Formats: sequence, structure tokens, C-alpha cells
Amino acid sequence: QYPFIKFDLSFKVPENLISQDLIEEVINLLKNNENQISIFDDYTNEISRNLGIRIITRSYEKTYNDDEANEILNMIVNKLSKKFAIILNEKGI
Repeated sequence: QYPFIKFDLSFKVPENLISQDLIEEVINLLKNNENQISIFDDYTNEISRNLGIRIITRSYEKTYNDDEANEILNMIVNKLSKKFAIILNEKGI
């Protein structure tokens, strides 16, 4: 078995976003991997809603190097941002 890589991502999302839709999209994007995907934070205040998603994934065929892990991360963020019109929260925000 190959090692897992883990991403914790926080997005600014619309109040009416269904978090399960986000999880299902990540599962679809990583359909060739073994995955554990969960919501670790769902915070709403009067101004905005933030949703934290934890993605733990590994290949059945190889160990991902740092460049490949970054490519996966960027692909996930780009696809989710476009499909759901959400914004990745940067560090410190």
C-alpha cells in the first residue's frame, strides 16, 4: 500500500450550498484513488459561510511526490471553485 496525502481546505461558500455535493465532486475527481473525504468545519455568521473539507487520498499504483500532490491540490481547488462558485480561504483569512 502507498502512503496517503492529506489536504485540509477551507472555502467561502454560499449559504445554500449542499456540502454533500462538494464531497461527491471530490470523490468523482479522485475516482481512481482510495479516499476519505469529510467536512471538518461548517461555520456561518451573518456575513458569510465557511466550509472546511478534509481530503485524504492515495493512489493504488504509486507514491505521490510533492509536485504530484500539489497538482492534485490545485486541480481540486480549481474544479471546485469553478463548479460551485466558491472561493478558497487563504492562510490567515
